[in-house]
Amino acid sequence: MDIAELVRTLVALQVRIYELTDDDRRPVPHPPIDAASLAALERWFAARAAALSPSYRAFLQVCDGIDDYSFSYHLFGSRDLLSPEYDSIAERALGNAASGLERESADDLILIGRHPETRTRLILDPRHAPLEPGETVVFDGDPGFMSLHASFGSFLAMSVQAKQMTIETLERPNRGLPDDDDER
Repeated sequence: MDIAELVRTLVALQVRIYELTDDDRRPVPHPPIDAASLAALERWFAARAAALSPSYRAFLQVCDGIDDYSFSYHLFGSRDLLSPEYDSIAERALGNAASGLERESADDLILIGRHPETRTRLILDPRHAPLEPGETVVFDGDPGFMSLHASFGSFLAMSVQAKQMTIETLERPNRGLPDDDDER
């Protein structure tokens, strides 16, 4: 699945999850990044001695971030990363071991997803050895329980599977509770 199809699928799946949980929120994909913002974002990454990875760039060219991507976080776009508040938001989310990753400093991590009401984070780690050529490793999760993804694209693909499993669970009449037959 290409990035555009992944985004369409993920948005549709999250809409279904919100419907099944009687939540009024809906994921809000932003319009694709414009050329000026993309150039500014490339400079922003370069200033952090990092490169804008191909799969994250492809995502931004489809949609420049998604608000309410999940219950846990918004996916950041250029307006979030280039915001004057980004450094203080990232420091609160990643500083003092808040990232859950073992390292002396979180200065080299790039926060690309969070929600102020949860501890879940989505993080690019440009210092981690690449697992896919040209891609930046992504960490997803809560401090102390982070999942590693070879790229932003692989994170999106895994998210499709996770959201499908969530929907299957929510659509069960007993929402995952054991059936009477299971208790015997």
